[in-house]
Amino acid sequence: MNPPSRVGAFKGCFVFLGVFALLVVIMATISYIRFPQPEGASRIGAAAAAGVSSGFFLSFAVAFLWEVVRRFQELRLLRASVAGVTPVDGKRVAAYGTLVADGPLLEAPLSGTRAAIYKYEIIVRHEKSSSEACSGYGLTPCHITTAAGHVRMLGYVEPAFPPAVLDGPETRARTQAYLASAAITPTGLGAAREFLDTLLDDDGAIRSDTGSVPDVMGNPRLVFREHAVTDGDNVCAFGKYSVERGGLVPDSAIADPYPIRLRRGDAAAIGRALALSALGYSVGAAAMAGLAVGAIWLTRLMFTS
Repeated sequence: MNPPSRVGAFKGCFVFLGVFALLVVIMATISYIRFPQPEGASRIGAAAAAGVSSGFFLSFAVAFLWEVVRRFQELRLLRASVAGVTPVDGKRVAAYGTLVADGPLLEAPLSGTRAAIYKYEIIVRHEKSSSEACSGYGLTPCHITTAAGHVRMLGYVEPAFPPAVLDGPETRARTQAYLASAAITPTGLGAAREFLDTLLDDDGAIRSDTGSVPDVMGNPRLVFREHAVTDGDNVCAFGKYSVERGGLVPDSAIADPYPIRLRRGDAAAIGRALALSALGYSVGAAAMAGLAVGAIWLTRLMFTS
């Protein structure tokens, strides 16, 4: 993978940090001008503290609003795909229809489901938090049969729907057998490079396993999560369309770290999920904005008391 593409995969992080820095400067300036008390160095310190605290919350508010805009854009693209509109080269499009596997079906490691796409995570629950012990991903060459024709999946396809939570002796035995035979990249720089490479893969076939092998049979604190998309599922994939390659491909020019996002279900269910998601992010944005205002006033009280 070329260096520009690697930088593109981190663009979302760079954008967030840039927005945060800009908002800190703006809010610190407003606070300094709006509140003349206290004076001197304390006034500068109060303005800086108000800028950092409110800028933090406002950064999340902006991120949530961006998600709201994206959900409505995806809803519009979904309707266009259902109507049979021909996808435009180089543009972000939706491909709604039936998923068809062109390559051999894969066996999802946790459930044993014969799948075209799978993603699994093994989580360790702690007293007040949780951590990921191991995760993996598989994609076989496939396409979506849409009203406008076939659209190939030529990049990392991120499942954008809730995973199945599995457990039981059969699940644990199957998982243990898989982990014992899989080539797992240990957590570290190697795993980070492997994950980045999967995000930038563009040939439609991916296999990746990273992390450490946990005590699957003896640890009751493990949580097993899995996405499995099977041949024949109704799905809608969102991504950049390439006429030359006849499918959705990675796009290093966007801030989204995932080249292709996939939702499962019929068009009506996907549309409802997008609308509810937009509503949830709208509420989140309003809450973050309220916390930003509260942070400013709390900071001022601390410096003037």
